[in-house]
Amino acid sequence: LEHRLFNLMLFLIILIAVWGSAYNYSLHLPMYTVYPCLIALAVAIFTFYLGRVRKAYSEPMIYPIVVLSTIILGFIFFLNSGSAGPMVIFILAMYHIFVILTNGRHQYTILIMLLVSVFTLYTVELMHPEFVSPYSGPVARFWDTLITFSVSTVILISSTIMFKRNYNNERRMLAQRNMELNESNAIIREQKVMLEQKTEHLEAALSEL
Repeated sequence: LEHRLFNLMLFLIILIAVWGSAYNYSLHLPMYTVYPCLIALAVAIFTFYLGRVRKAYSEPMIYPIVVLSTIILGFIFFLNSGSAGPMVIFILAMYHIFVILTNGRHQYTILIMLLVSVFTLYTVELMHPEFVSPYSGPVARFWDTLITFSVSTVILISSTIMFKRNYNNERRMLAQRNMELNESNAIIREQKVMLEQKTEHLEAALSEL
């Protein structure tokens, strides 16, 4: 489950990086707004290759992706009208997958990273409002909000469905093992009763002799 979600997350990062670089380039923004997305695209493709083709996956691999995703999404946050835009919803959806991919204390680390990241974004926006690129009009805001909400919903629902499906499968397997164990115990008890009966009959026959 974790491996499949990890590959799904990397695929989404690739799509976001492609969209971000193409979007910034189409708006004739400075190239320093395009290069971070291209770097993130290269790193995501390489990591996706390791996870998908080479089947290499480990929990520590998540942290570089968390940092990379936070940087990219933070960058897009300011390009998409800051707190007036929907990027915080998308950030929450991505961190939802990060929490599912991790275990134990790593989950609390991811939670702290989420809170710190969002707090930092809002603080920077408050102190430097000139960093925020407002929407060109209500139509641009409408489509950006609609698309971001739709993608975030797909991420949340698909990851939850996969997690729930895996949980149900584990429960069914556990119930099946318990049933088999109960059947084995019942057979053992029957054999024990039969053995005790045969022992009693044998002792009775010996006492008569």
